[in-house]
Order: sequence, then structure tokens, then C-alpha cells
Amino acid sequence: MPILVDKDSHWTETQEFVQLILPLKGISPQKADVFCTTEYLKVSYPPYLFEALLRYKIETQTSKVTIANGFIEINLKKQEPQLWMELKSELGKDKTMMQQKRREALEEEQRRCEKSVTERRSMVERQKKQGVTKQMDLESHVRDRIEGQKENQRKLATKALEELKEKDQNSSSEKCVSLNSESKCVTFQSDQSDSKKDQVALKHTKNKTESAKGRVSKSDIFEIETNKAPIRKIGTIQCHFTPRVFPTPERESKKAEEEEWLSKMAEARRNPKEGDDNMEPNDYQNTNPQWLKDKGDQLYKNS
Repeated sequence: MPILVDKDSHWTETQEFVQLILPLKGISPQKADVFCTTEYLKVSYPPYLFEALLRYKIETQTSKVTIANGFIEINLKKQEPQLWMELKSELGKDKTMMQQKRREALEEEQRRCEKSVTERRSMVERQKKQGVTKQMDLESHVRDRIEGQKENQRKLATKALEELKEKDQNSSSEKCVSLNSESKCVTFQSDQSDSKKDQVALKHTKNKTESAKGRVSKSDIFEIETNKAPIRKIGTIQCHFTPRVFPTPERESKKAEEEEWLSKMAEARRNPKEGDDNMEPNDYQNTNPQWLKDKGDQLYKNS
């Protein structure tokens, strides 16, 4: 059963605020719990309890609670500035009304908590959207800046290419002028030298033709060169592989073991088994596993 501290409480008021002071009476401040709505106030620090149905409504958002120096100080902000003259309402004396107000206070607090949760969620979502928009704006700004730099570099490169083309055209035109002037001089000199060479060549050919008359025969005219390379003939190359008993490739590390196994098999084929004294000499080949394997393979092929 809680102990009520209504008599130990002290309250004062102004036009806008109500101040309530409660003694802790040696109770730890960590155990104090204050529950307040617009019309209901409850302060619990077991085994002590203070409960009041307020005369008028208050603003819970701007009200404050301070616990220090062994006292609980509660400052309540009035919704309407006026003097109450009494802290508690007359309706609080009725138990049924008090229970109804408690339920209403709990429902009001639940609605307030749900509203605060939804507001907090909406605020978080709004902040996320703002962050996304800011990031998108920043990325677009960076892209625009990069595109601007690329465009400037492109303009500089095209300008440099145009200047280079102009320089090449000017240099090529100058070279053409100089080459034309030189070529005129060279062609004039070459024409004179060619005319002299042609006269000398004509004289030389006349002398050759006159000396070569009567020497050329018909067989020399139809003579054909036969110093061509002969056509390569088609041939075949035969490859022979070293015979091997084992199906696996030959290895130096297994060579001693293979030779030992082959020698043992050859020895077994040469000597009959112990206890086979009644076996005829021609029947010894029946004990050769290689002969038996070849015989079985031949039998399957013929069948």
C-alpha cells in the first residue's frame, strides 16, 4: 500500500506556471518516476506516491522536472494564463472519475508516444531523402565539372591540331615553290644531257646492228630457258614405335620394377608349377597368362 505525500507537498503558481515541490524522504532519485499528461500528474518513488487530477490543462512539452538536493521540483506550463487557486480538481475526489481519468491519461500518453514515433520515422525518412538529394546534386556537380574540364581539354586539343595543320600547309606550300624553281633548272639541264645521251646511244646501236648482221640464227630466236628447279616428288615417311608390354608410358623411375616383373613372368613361363608332374610339356603354355589373354581376345573377336 503506497504512502501518500499530499500533506508534505508544496506548490506555488503564477499566471503562466505552476511549481510543485515534493520531498524524496531519503529515497534514491533513480527510483523516482514522473508521469504527466495534460490533466493528470503522478509521481511515484516507492513507497511514496503523489497523484493529482489537475484543475486545468497544461502543456506537457514545455513542462520540466528537476530532481536535486532531496526534492522533486516540477514546473508545469499552463495552456491558458490564469490563476488556479487550487492545484487539484474537485472531480478527483470521485473514485470512478479518477479511474476514468487514469485510463484517459494512459490512452493520451500512448497516442503521444505513437505520434512521436511516427514523427521520428518521418523525420528520419525526410533526412534520408535530403541526404540522397544532396548526394545526387553533389555527383551531378562533379560530373558537370568533369565534363567542363573535358570540353576545355578537347577545345585546346582541336585548336592545337588546327594550328599544326596551318603550319604544315604553310611549310608544304613553301617547299612546293622551292621545288618548282629547282625542278625547272634541273629539267632544263637534264633535257640537254638526255639529248646528248640519245645521240650517242643511236650511234652505238647503229654500229652494233651493222656488226651483228648475218650472225643471228633462227634457233637463237626460239631458244627457251630450261634452268628451272624440278618439281618435288610425293613420298611417305614411315614411323616405328618401340614395342612395349605395359600400357603405360615408360618411366625411368619404374624401369627396374618393370624389368623385374618381366623376368619373373618369363621364369614362370619357363618352369612348370610345383605339383604338376603329370602335366605334359605341350600343356605348359596353358599356364601362361599372356597366352590365355590373347586366346580369349581372339575367341571374342571370332564370335
